[in-house]
Amino acid sequence: MTNGIARLLGDRVFDIGDDDPIETIASHVRPGAMMHGALLILSDEQRRSAARHVRALPSEFHEGIPFAADLFGDFWMVHPDGAVRKVLTETVEVDRTEDRESLDAWAEAVLADPDVEVGEKFALAWAEENGSIPNGKRLTGKTPFVMGGEYSLDNLYAIDFDELMAVRLHVGLEIRDLPDGSSVVIDVVD
Repeated sequence: MTNGIARLLGDRVFDIGDDDPIETIASHVRPGAMMHGALLILSDEQRRSAARHVRALPSEFHEGIPFAADLFGDFWMVHPDGAVRKVLTETVEVDRTEDRESLDAWAEAVLADPDVEVGEKFALAWAEENGSIPNGKRLTGKTPFVMGGEYSLDNLYAIDFDELMAVRLHVGLEIRDLPDGSSVVIDVVD
């Protein structure tokens, strides 16, 4: 493993080699929030939960294993070929502009621009106004971003990552093929 992942994980160098990358990371990295809460390294339970949600998605999503999430609940999956891809949860699509050829390349991208990659600037602003983001929670819009909600502190609230995935992926699948500008009604049921 080269230095990107080691730098991101606090200079704990380990070699993935031919091993399963998720198992290797799981045995070396303590789950939890990093970069002022903007980056969430998923725990075993969160990975299993995310994988359950992913199985409900179209088959194009089934190959990878979720391992980390950004501040707003979009998550990265590592694939058998070692590539890392980001899943946009509100639109249920893979952001191909975020493809990285390896975990190390992913880590280098996160370190190079943490504001864009994981939302670190928003995490700092949130902490200043509301205190630190509780572990396992992500921020989302009161008005969903995909429906015109703004990326502003006034529109944000903290939600458990698992709950966010369930809601966003369900809504995302429902609106996925609608043309831009379509009217949408969301019924909230307890």
